[in-house]
Amino acid sequence: MHFDLRQLRYFVTVARYEHVGRAAEELNISQSPLSRQIQQLEGQLGFDLFVRERQRIYLTTGGRTFLTEAEGLLEHARTVESRAEALAAGQTGSVRIGFVEGAVYSGDLPQLTRIWREAAPDAKFEYELSRSRRQLERLQSRKLDLCLTYTAPREQDDLRSLLLTREPFLLAGADGTPALADHSRADPELLDGAVFIAPPAESNPRFRAALLGAAKAYGFVPEVRYEVAEEARLFAMAAAGAGLTLAQASMRNVKLPGLTFADLPGFGISVSVHLVWRRDEGCPLVSRLRDMATGPL
Repeated sequence: MHFDLRQLRYFVTVARYEHVGRAAEELNISQSPLSRQIQQLEGQLGFDLFVRERQRIYLTTGGRTFLTEAEGLLEHARTVESRAEALAAGQTGSVRIGFVEGAVYSGDLPQLTRIWREAAPDAKFEYELSRSRRQLERLQSRKLDLCLTYTAPREQDDLRSLLLTREPFLLAGADGTPALADHSRADPELLDGAVFIAPPAESNPRFRAALLGAAKAYGFVPEVRYEVAEEARLFAMAAAGAGLTLAQASMRNVKLPGLTFADLPGFGISVSVHLVWRRDEGCPLVSRLRDMATGPL
């Protein structure tokens, strides 16, 4: 059975006054069409809602029971309408956010999350830690809504991006490493042939080539003995003395026990964090959160 919400509102108003004339005044309609609407509703239900006596009407037993149900339906309809308006305004909904660990170290993810949660406190935020390439794939397949990646998408892709942070690389290793004794500049002579820990070349060959090129220009050739994809494990190994590695400058704020840093002034590569989204994004909430990131963070 299909209920017309307008008819339900008419019925509830008439039931409140038990008077068609007064209900018609509140509803700003004439009495005759209001009476017809009530009669049509009764015909659809198959029972009388009112007992009609001269100038007054009274709810029947069935009418009183149906009034409770009708009020509940109208309240639910108001809730649905309000939620739809909030969704259209980008005030609520669910958003899935991918991120790289560097977005945490740089402060981009914490700052954006604070801004977003203050602007949309009723929204649901889901987070997924994964590599940049996987994030971009999942963004294109609509399994993620926003991404914070090291890699910006190509211009011809159906993705768009905003550079959030660019910072230099530091050299990181265990406390007491001679090459890191001068924290303002790593000693290239002590780095030549040193054991390094780096992300797998197979997953990011361009970064490996850039790393080796920048190291050569700086004055040393590293021995990449260990390949580690997870950054937390990579830094833990470096702190344990397994080898040296690169770290973004904001890692200094993390203060991982046993890990020390030295600057690499003039090193040819840096680390960037980008916010990435779909060009054809149609979700008001995602579009609103994206637009917030274009201002000062």
